[in-house]
Amino acid sequence: MHRRRTSAGREPYRMTAGACWAVLSIFAILMLLAACTTTRKVSRLTTLDGGPTEGEGRLGIVLMPLDIELTRLTAGGLHQPDAVWTDAARAYLHEALDRQLAARGIDLVSYDEATIEPAEREMHRRLIHLHAVVGRAILSHVFSGKPLPTKGRRLDWSLGPTARSIARTTGAGHALFIHVRDSYTTAGRRILQIAAAAFGVAVPVGETDAFASLVDLKTGDIVWFETLHSPVGDLRRPEPAAKLATVLLAKLPAGQGPAARGPGP
Repeated sequence: MHRRRTSAGREPYRMTAGACWAVLSIFAILMLLAACTTTRKVSRLTTLDGGPTEGEGRLGIVLMPLDIELTRLTAGGLHQPDAVWTDAARAYLHEALDRQLAARGIDLVSYDEATIEPAEREMHRRLIHLHAVVGRAILSHVFSGKPLPTKGRRLDWSLGPTARSIARTTGAGHALFIHVRDSYTTAGRRILQIAAAAFGVAVPVGETDAFASLVDLKTGDIVWFETLHSPVGDLRRPEPAAKLATVLLAKLPAGQGPAARGPGP
């Protein structure tokens, strides 16, 4: 019996055991690298005073509405937003951030959109969008790429005096802005990744990209910045969302509230 041949007279390609192991090894390495959580921080603060400010309310931190979006990463490399995933992650992350801030002895000021005038709310939304742009600039010029001639690698960035409107409406001294983008690889994307690995080609997979900024509401200056660029798990579940909050705020200067001071005598 003759072995089956293609129209060109060649035998059909069959992946050898060695090639299979090579593909699986590359895939395992990619997954191991993706599991590593890395953060980078720049700061102009060493501590947060929990006492009153000079006639402008208490020096607490207000957690701004989270700038978060979860997407599906398709085989074609497109990011398709998923509102249900995003809403779930926002709720879990907000709860975890509240716990982390309280545990660090920080005087947390509530941000209640229902009590804020529409014009002020719109101004705050624009500040959240501006924070995303400025945060990307910090990533590009402070942590990587070419630093700007007038700034170098210093944390010399600001959202501008408009940020004072947050202090007027909340009485806080600082605002914490959180930006999160998280993508999840579809089945089609995984198949493409495995197939490409057989030829030594790396195909990007879903990832978590997040950064946080603490803004001085008297000046609008960013006085602390932390970034994370690695997965922490499925943010659609409470535990990974709690891990993200822990990692992002781990190096935030502690406040002087009861949690930071410890039990009394």
